[in-house]
Amino acid sequence: MVEVGKTSATKLTTYFGCSLAYFIKYVMHEKVPQNFRLVFGKSIHYMLEKFYEVNFKSAESFGKFWKRYWFSAVAGDFLKGREKERLHVQEIIPNLKKPEFVIKIGNHVNMGSEPVGTFFNCMRLG
Repeated sequence: MVEVGKTSATKLTTYFGCSLAYFIKYVMHEKVPQNFRLVFGKSIHYMLEKFYEVNFKSAESFGKFWKRYWFSAVAGDFLKGREKERLHVQEIIPNLKKPEFVIKIGNHVNMGSEPVGTFFNCMRLG
């Protein structure tokens, strides 16, 4: 029998929802890419904290900070430890007027079937 440690509500919910997902996550300890919504939500919470901590000079400076942070979060710049070691970054050049513009998307986040559209939609929404 495999030892999985303590039982929790999350583990039980995962097991009853999909026993294969439970096996992959808690027995094999494989990291599944996070949904972009989760990464976006964490980024929004971080930006709300920064909004109250830092005295931004203008809405424009806050917007620029958000764009920089979103690019870094999706690229995996804030990952640490084993997640950083497992990181593989895909570089996408969107069809824009600036050919030197590159979007870096790490394998830690699942951006769906249209990664460029999802990336920019989240950036605009933020």
